[in-house]
Amino acid sequence: MCAATGRAPSRARAGADCGASSGQPTCCRAASRPRASGCWEPDVLGERLIAYIRVTAAAVEAAVSGRPVGDPIRKDALAVVMDARAQLGLQAGDGYMSAIVRTGSLGRRAEALLEQ
Repeated sequence: MCAATGRAPSRARAGADCGASSGQPTCCRAASRPRASGCWEPDVLGERLIAYIRVTAAAVEAAVSGRPVGDPIRKDALAVVMDARAQLGLQAGDGYMSAIVRTGSLGRRAEALLEQ
């Protein structure tokens, strides 16, 4: 049984599927791709990233607050925090692609905060 789908494995579709190159049995092609529902929906993922950015930005600010004002590490960290917070103020336009672009942008800001 496949751990991801709970289905019996099938080697009939081997080739470009996810497990074919590693020698593992493959399931349906849809199992190897993120679904466009649930946690992968841009709105849901965007809300999770927004919550993460809010919490992490405050934590990064607290972590660098004890450093001297001219310290380059402090300046870089605060610049990342300001950029992430500025992204929070922007709204997605109309349409699915706009939501995807905004979610990707939020993801990049969250990654930059994580690197701090």
